[in-house]
Amino acid sequence: MEDLRQELPEVTPTPVELTPPPPPKAKKKKTPAKPTRLPEDLADIAPKKMTDKEKDNYIIYLREELDHTKTMIEHLKEACDSAYERVRETEDRIRKITDKANLKLNLIKDNVKVMANNVMTILEK
Repeated sequence: MEDLRQELPEVTPTPVELTPPPPPKAKKKKTPAKPTRLPEDLADIAPKKMTDKEKDNYIIYLREELDHTKTMIEHLKEACDSAYERVRETEDRIRKITDKANLKLNLIKDNVKVMANNVMTILEK
């Protein structure tokens, strides 16, 4: 062991200079965010004057309105188609009833003519 100690060079400590820590940075005060406006109020405002959050909210609002409008259009189309179908069915029923009534009236007219001719022939005798 002694041999090992002799062979090892002596370690001399080197002085380390401690650098002082940098001064703390001044904390930036957070400015409160502008209150977001309602999407209904943003209709007349230029997009450049809107915040990103307002733009996002407005886009979501417009997409929801578009979806709502599309469903309303679909319901209206279905209602119109249903109404036209009911009108066609009603016109067919009216035509059938009118045809039956005209047949009965023609039958009655023919019967009245026959009876009138019979009465005339009886009276002529």
